[in-house]
Amino acid sequence: MTATVYPLVKKAPPNLIKEADDFGKTALHYASTIGCYDDDNIWIQNRILILSLLMRTEPSLAYKSDNDGNYPLLIATIEAPFEAVEIILEHCPDSAELVDRRGRNALHLAVLKNRVSTLDSLIKRPEFKMLINQPDNDGNTPMHLATQHNYDKIVELLLTCKGLDLAATNKEGHTAMDICGYTTKQRLIHDKLKGYGARPSRQLWREMFLLPPPPPPPPPPRAPELVSISSNTEAVINTLSVVTTLVATVTFALLSQFQADTKMTVSMKAYLSLLKLQHL
Repeated sequence: MTATVYPLVKKAPPNLIKEADDFGKTALHYASTIGCYDDDNIWIQNRILILSLLMRTEPSLAYKSDNDGNYPLLIATIEAPFEAVEIILEHCPDSAELVDRRGRNALHLAVLKNRVSTLDSLIKRPEFKMLINQPDNDGNTPMHLATQHNYDKIVELLLTCKGLDLAATNKEGHTAMDICGYTTKQRLIHDKLKGYGARPSRQLWREMFLLPPPPPPPPPPRAPELVSISSNTEAVINTLSVVTTLVATVTFALLSQFQADTKMTVSMKAYLSLLKLQHL
């Protein structure tokens, strides 16, 4: 089978190898589903050889997702032996950072599918050492998902990872320890996490004691509004001139009236004085 496929892939135009079907899947997507159809070891090895051939011929296929947002590495993590995952990572190590539509990378998916051996191999690779605490769209790290599904073997593997953050919280404010329930298996996981220094989050204490959520932070102070000035400078100057003239006119009229009233008062006083003298 491989002998037949090899010349076809080598002679095929590059555009044909990159061609996707109606589901958005390329040949690499289908090659990544090793073990999906048959458990026969020879069949699996042949598909691994085809996968390796496709990666050598056109490694850019590793960065093409199908219509569901799945990349070949993510498919291989779920459905193939780790050898297939390793082939993709050897040609495209940065594909480790690819995530599906829920923000889950290969570590998240290996945990969700309880693929202990695959996860054990992934966490030993340098590409995933920095991704051990990466959250998905719900804020869940691989450890959150492991405790959520009560995968004790997965929890034990993740606890061996250097830099594991057991205080990381998801969007609900819960740590991996907070998610643990009270069944026997869940209590065992809880005790394992506690042994590595995990502690309940503040959010869990609030929920236990029915405390109200903390108040939201105050809004930032508003910047002072700037008063806009008319760009028509000439009109503004003319308006000011008219106002100034009116003020001056009114002031002058008031002053003249005041002076007239003052003169009248003086004249009246003089007239009264004369009348007073006539009666004496």
